[in-house]
Amino acid sequence: MTVTLRIILLIASILNCAWIIQRIRKAQTRIEDSVFWILFSGLLIGMSLFPQVIEWGASITGVQSAVNFVFLSIIFVLMLKLFRLSIKMSQIENKLQTFAQTYAIEKFKSEEKGKHMNTARSENRTNVPGGGKYLIIIPAYNEQENIVNAIQDINCYIPEADYIVVNDCSKDKTREILQQENAPCIDLPVNLGIGGGVQTGYRYALEYGYDIAVQFDGDGQHDASYIKDLIAPIENGQADVTIGSRFVTQEGFQSSVMRRLGIRFLSSLIYLLCGVKVKDVTSGMRAVNREMIERFAWDYAQDYPEPEAILTAGLIRARILEVPVQMRERQGGTSSINTVRSMYYMIKVSIALVITRMTAGKEKT
Repeated sequence: MTVTLRIILLIASILNCAWIIQRIRKAQTRIEDSVFWILFSGLLIGMSLFPQVIEWGASITGVQSAVNFVFLSIIFVLMLKLFRLSIKMSQIENKLQTFAQTYAIEKFKSEEKGKHMNTARSENRTNVPGGGKYLIIIPAYNEQENIVNAIQDINCYIPEADYIVVNDCSKDKTREILQQENAPCIDLPVNLGIGGGVQTGYRYALEYGYDIAVQFDGDGQHDASYIKDLIAPIENGQADVTIGSRFVTQEGFQSSVMRRLGIRFLSSLIYLLCGVKVKDVTSGMRAVNREMIERFAWDYAQDYPEPEAILTAGLIRARILEVPVQMRERQGGTSSINTVRSMYYMIKVSIALVITRMTAGKEKT
């Protein structure tokens, strides 16, 4: 290793030490971060003062030169730090999401309580919000063209069920339309994605003690006439999770050829990972019992959650049943999944499924 490189490493270590000492004096860093950067400075000093160690390391690892070994060592250490930072960012993101969900639910509860108190005064009676038996969760993002029809569909076919729209910080007039319709709506202060929106609904269902929660998209693709078919196997004790499947009878809208191939691949992957065979793994029309409500309220994938939710249920030996349904094409608006996103979807979900399987053991219910 050249003298020039040794001098550069020594200067870099001194500057790093000066920087971290300054941050410590100003209380601008945590102890674990300070320790990391001090050790990093020690590594640079060690490589500068003991070049024979560098030569030995290069020969052991098969790196052609000591210079390359030095740079690879520094990159490796910094990559470890970046990995640690990514974990911290993920933890912060989860906390912020939980805060956003809690804020939105509490705001909705406060608004509803005010409405019921006004009603009680006018009618000289008390009426506070409470949970029923079924809750239909309707995630909505920019669904101004479809949301009213979805709500009317639910009121027509299962009027005895409660429903809650989770408006995922829509940029169009979805919120205004829901207010005009006087529809119960949890307004998220930031966009959390489909997973965060649905999980908000599960948290609401858990808090109000619902026995069964049903996911029902706000884009007009789902047909509310099948909701009772989804609920029945859960009420009869035949299933913990039911999934509205397009591919049991292969009737109605079947999606594109490429998406069907992707769905088939994910179905095979889930079967390989947990032994559960589900044909329509991306269907967003599904129902779960109280036990699964409790789990999904605090453990639910964020970006494209449907396949991961099936794997999560399969790993805890939940009983999963597909129920034949017919779906429609999107009634209006634009789907968030285009060709590029479909490719990203496949890669991300496949990796997420494998990681979920590696990090989660099978539990007996």
